[in-house]
Amino acid sequence: MPYLDTGSAAHTVREQPVLTGLASEYADTRPSRNQMFAEDRPIHDWYRFVLSFPPHIVREYLARFGLEQGHVVLDPFCGTGTTMVEAKKLGVASVGIEAVPLSAFAATTKLDWTPTAQALMTDAQRIASASCAQLEAGNRETLRTLPPTQTKLLLKNSISAKPLHRALILRDAIRALAGDRADHHLLALARQLPTEIGNLRFGPEIGVGAIKEDAPVIDLWEKQLRRMCSDLDQWRPYADTPAKIVRGDARLPDQLLAPASIDAVITSPPYPNEKDYTRTVRLESVLLGFLTDRESLQRTKRDLGPVHIASSMS
Repeated sequence: MPYLDTGSAAHTVREQPVLTGLASEYADTRPSRNQMFAEDRPIHDWYRFVLSFPPHIVREYLARFGLEQGHVVLDPFCGTGTTMVEAKKLGVASVGIEAVPLSAFAATTKLDWTPTAQALMTDAQRIASASCAQLEAGNRETLRTLPPTQTKLLLKNSISAKPLHRALILRDAIRALAGDRADHHLLALARQLPTEIGNLRFGPEIGVGAIKEDAPVIDLWEKQLRRMCSDLDQWRPYADTPAKIVRGDARLPDQLLAPASIDAVITSPPYPNEKDYTRTVRLESVLLGFLTDRESLQRTKRDLGPVHIASSMS
């Protein structure tokens, strides 16, 4: 079975990828072999882990391995789904395994190309109207906040009081009005939370940057949703290619996968240290309800393997 560890292989591009998406936004700048090419942003850029490997590497090795329709590729540490999204774009079936709940949610949503742009934008109009009405009608002296058990999980100053208030109102309106398309709306919110709505910065480790006392939460969410809708218009015809995310422990693949069901593996294994993969997605995980208290955080860290056990109280 072919196996690629994207963290250690040397790579050479042998063909120019097809330019997709909005030309003004996705113009090809070729910043670095280790960065995502601008034209690859559709779908991939709905939400990405800061240390994700670039899609063009997956594309190249799918070709080198001779993988095509009828084959199945596995990423046992799939993160936010780079391998699966790129495989789906090329008509290759895929499976991903992921232990971090927020990452698994993001990957699963990025692989669902069934909603129409029209339906999502119709939802968005109702959600935005309901959110704005609630913001206008609410007591301006009383801002919504997270329960104390969730607040304690956040890096101090991750998000200021007013943006948090707006984000919580928007989140609840999405859940109330978006129906079975809620995941796409919630992912658009999650994409904007860390740096556009919140105060976080990545370099690549996470930290607190400039403090924003307020942010146009609804406008930022709608902007991201429109990007997603543009991508769906292009890629929805390819929605039927099988791709799924399995929540679980990659050390136990025999419990998660059918025997002889995988033709190749393309992955980037976790770093062999005590890197806390839950910390990078903490704000989104808390606000969307994937982490509710310290026990849920400890449980998620235990699922990530032995390197997290010693620091499970952090």
